[in-house]
Amino acid sequence: MEIARSSVRRPTALGARLLGLGVLLVALAVVVGSRPLLGAGCFLALLPLGALTLLRRPHVDAVLHAPPRARVGNPMTLAVDVHVTGGRSVPSLELVLRRRLLPPLHAGLAALDAGSRTRWTATTIPTSRGVDDDSALDLRATDLLGLAYCRWTLRLAGRTAVAPRVVEAPPAAGVARSAPGTELGELRPWRPGESRSLVAWRASARRGTGPGTTLVARDLAAELESAVVLGGFSCSPAADEPALEVLAAVGVTVLQQGRPLTLLLGGEAEPFADADLLLDRLAALPALPRGLGRGPGLPAPTLLVVAGDPGPTVAPGAPGAAAILAVDAQGGVRRL
Repeated sequence: MEIARSSVRRPTALGARLLGLGVLLVALAVVVGSRPLLGAGCFLALLPLGALTLLRRPHVDAVLHAPPRARVGNPMTLAVDVHVTGGRSVPSLELVLRRRLLPPLHAGLAALDAGSRTRWTATTIPTSRGVDDDSALDLRATDLLGLAYCRWTLRLAGRTAVAPRVVEAPPAAGVARSAPGTELGELRPWRPGESRSLVAWRASARRGTGPGTTLVARDLAAELESAVVLGGFSCSPAADEPALEVLAAVGVTVLQQGRPLTLLLGGEAEPFADADLLLDRLAALPALPRGLGRGPGLPAPTLLVVAGDPGPTVAPGAPGAAAILAVDAQGGVRRL
């Protein structure tokens, strides 16, 4: 922890009003020649000036407790331990915690005795993806009469990796298994509004067309091979975040099933066996690479997630890609 900038002392709104009123009374006393009015004006003006002169920045330490991981749009809880280390009590203390990926958090603490400790807990929701490893805590202490305040800032350490928003892993027909054929346990009812390219037409035809029959689609989780290579790149920066949300959803689904996962981004193949480590990697990723970057020795993707419309960049049925998902800026998913 370190002091980010020196403390600033100012009159409060009440102190500024008293100071202005005192100056006005002094000016009026000079005009009318009234000693009582002059004394009252001097008294009112000297009150906030004296509070400013006597006010000293309290000796306060603070420690931030932040969760190591969070998801965009999911609530997270932070705690700040405040310790008055000096020999003077603090009549009141206002706190504002600022972190890059969070909205500012405000709190007001009542009088704190010298040497006392207290904990401030707040729940907030991350607004964007990334890694937060630095926090600024703005503190404002007011004197006992409420006529002057002192403001200063502390830097608090506490790293939080904010991964993409939680979304449902989309179904993707066409991710081939090593064994031919499709078991009924790998199918689910097709949902109205989904692309018809997801429909398992042969399995649907075997069910017939009688009353009560429905189309069926294959689930992504049921169609992935035992070892999955998940690739991704961007054709539109505006769709990067929705595409990363899909990447995270698919990757977590695969790892929760106990399947080995390799992430292929920008010409680097990274194996993962733990969902938390995968989310940490996606949290720290500045942006999706502009191309897949496949080079010698790199595996072919089992599933390819593309941000935006790839156009001719990736043709449907491209060699090595069992399924290709194009994600638009609104989070819509289309299988190519």
